[in-house]
Amino acid sequence: GGFVPAPNPDAGYGGPSGDVTIINYGSLTTNADSSAAIVALSVGGGGGDAGRQSAVGQYGANGGPGADGGLVTVKNTGTIYTLSTSSVGIEAISVVFVGGTGGLDASAFLGGGGAGGGGGAGGNVEAINTGYICTGGTCSTSMAANAGAGWAPGIFAQSVGGGGGGGCLESTSAAIIADS
Repeated sequence: GGFVPAPNPDAGYGGPSGDVTIINYGSLTTNADSSAAIVALSVGGGGGDAGRQSAVGQYGANGGPGADGGLVTVKNTGTIYTLSTSSVGIEAISVVFVGGTGGLDASAFLGGGGAGGGGGAGGNVEAINTGYICTGGTCSTSMAANAGAGWAPGIFAQSVGGGGGGGCLESTSAAIIADS
């Protein structure tokens, strides 16, 4: 048998995110710039970064994978008014952080760097409106939205998956000392 390099334990997994559900039956009003009447957010954890190893004959550990995002559900049957600029009625977001970075192998020889952990998937997002949402400061059915309101959507729904973590290279150095 020959010499077989041993792997290091991989880095930790990202923590899972939970599901989020918000149901509004009432009346909500905001009066501050860049505000939102309802924010529903599910955040999946990023994978752990692997450390550096310097033992001869070991590979660098792999980065941990990111967790998946949870389901986000918002239901509005009430009324929502955002009276200032850049204010959103409903924000519904499921997002995941990236996978962990692979570990560096800094041994003299016979090893290799670790792979980056995979990114998690963003969760499903649903925003259901059977009520009334008015943004932009002029909340009347007979008037157009305020042109100076900036970015002020009634509903902003987003699902974002995490990117994979970066891999690491092997960093080797060896010295040859000879006696003459």
